[in-house]
Amino acid sequence: MDFNFTFRLADSEKDIDRLANFLLPRPLNYRGYTNWLERAIEELYLEYKQAAMGFSYGYLVASLMFQPHKSIKGFCELKNARTLEEFQGGKIQSLMRRQVEILAKKQGYWVVQGDARADRLDIILPLLADGYKEVARVDLYNEGYEDVVLVKPLIEREEKSWLYRD
Repeated sequence: MDFNFTFRLADSEKDIDRLANFLLPRPLNYRGYTNWLERAIEELYLEYKQAAMGFSYGYLVASLMFQPHKSIKGFCELKNARTLEEFQGGKIQSLMRRQVEILAKKQGYWVVQGDARADRLDIILPLLADGYKEVARVDLYNEGYEDVVLVKPLIEREEKSWLYRD
């Protein structure tokens, strides 16, 4: 498939509305998705959450939300990545994550964190390939499923050596 990738943040009402229309039909078995999406859109307007938008030839093909971690200062949480079906299996989300990592570092974050259900190797393996490290397995959302928590430091090893396990 022909591909011409561009990236930008959703930073206008028009972008946020476009993002909402992109996300609405893609719940991916997410319980309470419509309510979550309404809250997420509100948090985008309040600038608590941010969203990266990926385009191919001007057509929105991927998104990745991110926000400050709710309880760990300096951590940026990745949230709800979505990619159009015909663009899945490539490197779009890897490119999206890399752009978010660059922005997160500029914004003062020193770690990026993501999570996925333990059975979602299609999410976990690319994160590991991109330098994320598994740090925990826990039922994050109290739904009876094991989730894998992964982190990627954005700083040099000497600065925060506790993040690294050899």
